[in-house]
Amino acid sequence: MDLKLSVVIGTPDLAEWPYQLFSGTFEEKIQKAADSGFDGVELICRDMDLVDREAVKETLRRYNLECPALNTGPVYGVDGLCLVSPDKEIEQRGMYQLKRFLEFAGEFGALVDIGMLRGKMSIMPDRAAAEEALVGKMHQAAEHAAHCGARIIVEPLNRFESDFVHSAHDGVELAGRVNHPNFGMLVDTFHMNIEDVSIEESVREAAGCCLWHVHVGDSNRLSAGKGHFDFPELIRVLKEVKFKGFLSAEHVALPDPDTAAQETIRYLRPLL
Repeated sequence: MDLKLSVVIGTPDLAEWPYQLFSGTFEEKIQKAADSGFDGVELICRDMDLVDREAVKETLRRYNLECPALNTGPVYGVDGLCLVSPDKEIEQRGMYQLKRFLEFAGEFGALVDIGMLRGKMSIMPDRAAAEEALVGKMHQAAEHAAHCGARIIVEPLNRFESDFVHSAHDGVELAGRVNHPNFGMLVDTFHMNIEDVSIEESVREAAGCCLWHVHVGDSNRLSAGKGHFDFPELIRVLKEVKFKGFLSAEHVALPDPDTAAQETIRYLRPLL
């Protein structure tokens, strides 16, 4: 089976976050993911210095789950850190956390997702210079990723959440500018529904470059099958382009974290 399913689960350092699934202690969440039939867990973390890395790895081993990716969302969403900011301390702390994420990801051969961690270009005094600075920092981080045995993926985000890299095409263009074999991209179906004209064309363009991961959330950001996103078409194209990565459930935890995760795997597993 080339296509695999993972689910976003928070590490113990992360208290509240709207896009982490399953309830209970960290081990209880991991057990539920395994019992539900997921192949892996995408770990979402806030502060890598607070993560007991050995305990996390041992728990994943115990339940025979892969870790395809680490999600940096709360690094920006909770602590406000990013790679480009008018505040140089924020930039430095953001890069520090990214490198720490890459070091942990290297222990799994995993990806590290850069979403809002890239920062907002519109608040910078010189947007063009800020974009060039970001490209340089991403290349620097990709070098660190190569050293660690990890890879970076940039996540296109819709225009209402980010002001830089919205569509799959934008992600491909950024990957070309960074120009590093350890730098690629993911697509997120919720954001694609807003920004991408064609699922098929976007997936084909991204796959022709460096598509390594897929986030799954329906058009209303609920679990797959609860909106109008065309998941059968997505999976058909992913199979055609011979995508071999993970589809990872990343959506709001409604009506509750357990039900939301189970609804997604019940809907998607037959399609694979």
